[in-house]
Amino acid sequence: MRLVSPAQHERFLQYLERFTYFGRGDAVRLDRERFAELDSEHQRLLAIGQRSPAEEEALLALRRALLRD
Repeated sequence: MRLVSPAQHERFLQYLERFTYFGRGDAVRLDRERFAELDSEHQRLLAIGQRSPAEEEALLALRRALLRD
């Protein structure tokens, strides 16, 4: 089991709440470990000032997977 920061734990709890409301019947809920992986990549891409088109596309896919607007 991997330890996560309090901020990432809070984002995971927010994700679970959003999934409860917005998760569709065929949607698969992310477990804590998978969420941590995707959230870390999302945070890394957010920190980049000028993103390439591929990075922008990856960021969009992560936002959808993490149910962020």
